[in-house]
Amino acid sequence: MSRIRNLRRRAAAVGWWRTLAYALLGVGMERCGVEFLDVFESVGAVEPPPPRVAIRTGMVDAMALLSSGDLNALRRVGGERLVRGFEAAFALGDRCIVARVDGEQLACVCWLAELKNYVPAGGFACTRVERCFTWPEQRGLGIFPQTLRQARAYVRSRADMPQSLYIESSVFNTASIRAVTRAGFKKRGRLVRFWGKSLYSRTLL
Repeated sequence: MSRIRNLRRRAAAVGWWRTLAYALLGVGMERCGVEFLDVFESVGAVEPPPPRVAIRTGMVDAMALLSSGDLNALRRVGGERLVRGFEAAFALGDRCIVARVDGEQLACVCWLAELKNYVPAGGFACTRVERCFTWPEQRGLGIFPQTLRQARAYVRSRADMPQSLYIESSVFNTASIRAVTRAGFKKRGRLVRFWGKSLYSRTLL
């Protein structure tokens, strides 16, 4: 439903023909192994609009901190492959910011990864928000921007983490871009990934 809603919003702004062409271009590029990503940097303590449901956010840094209900929620959307992906990420030392509704139910997750030489950060170390996902039934409720807000607050509270905070979003994912900007991130450039290579530019905006 959220994807249809986003298409309708875009169509209202630019027309249905341009909207469909844009969507088909995005799918075609992804199938060819080409990604067009907008790069955003956190620029301050901007408060996103409050979510439409009560949520609780926190940080998880070990598989043992996930409940059996959490694991079932992961399997429901990604099967055992997603669970193994969580295990691998924790083994690398990545941290996961989670948002929950109704006290315990997982609604959104965002990973924090420390990078030593991120090109959009001038080749310096930074923290990048990545592998974000909102459960389908919880989309459109303002949960993702609040999860990003918690990610920013967590990084700011950690003296042992790079304080520059970045996130990437597909140029075709208008809903994600809208949520990212609401959470206080500013667009810095565009990154093109293709066949194992990357090209970054501050002018391709």
